Amino acid sequence: MDRTDKYRRWVLATMLGGTDVIARVWPETTLESIGARSLASLQLAELADLEEHAFGGSGPCERSPARFWQRRAHLSMRRQRAGLLGDLAPVWRQLLATPEPELRRILGEIGFALLAGLVATGARTDLVLACSELGEHAVRLLVHVRNVAELAVVAPWAPAVAAARATARQRGEPPLRQAYLIGRSALATAFHRLSPTLQDQMLRASRDQMTATSLPDLLANLAPLVGAEQASAQAEWVLSVVARAKADAMEARS
Repeated sequence: MDRTDKYRRWVLATMLGGTDVIARVWPETTLESIGARSLASLQLAELADLEEHAFGGSGPCERSPARFWQRRAHLSMRRQRAGLLGDLAPVWRQLLATPEPELRRILGEIGFALLAGLVATGARTDLVLACSELGEHAVRLLVHVRNVAELAVVAPWAPAVAAARATARQRGEPPLRQAYLIGRSALATAFHRLSPTLQDQMLRASRDQMTATSLPDLLANLAPLVGAEQASAQAEWVLSVVARAKADAMEARS
């Protein structure tokens, strides 16, 4: 920040400090005329207009220097985030704004759908064993097993899912977490399908704490669940599942 900007901030903060502060710093100012008070009001009105454009709404115009600069900093951060993430598909922007608990639930459901494709292509005892391992969470697997259309989509990825599940088992991961890890790897498939520019922008936004989670850093360090020949189909399916889950969550909240 150069000296001019520092001086401008000091002047504006003084103007927003109220009548007593302005009268003490600039005793010659006529507050009822075009002067410091009018300029302070202009700055607040300008901020409200910028917030309306960026957020679709604005808070009350408080004459508080601290609150004014808090709002300016928030506006600046939102503009930076929009600049970094504006080229992403809406589903990715939704994911980056998703709180961690909801994100883990979505990835878990993706994993259950993929596990359903695995057990449905194997022997019936595979399904029985999987349900036994999952205990009270077995119903989440059975919901996907009954989805015939979804099974047809995920069945070709069964070998990759089996390999990922075996790796998780070797590490001692419990069955419920295995589903989450498989779903996470499937999302990594979609992440690695993005252009290097979009990946870099997501990583920059995450590292500057402009996203709800550190998901981009996580996905960047994960290998895709499937190989290149299957990656496009899996990425499309995973993002469609995420979009549907987000839509269902919004409908439930409304």
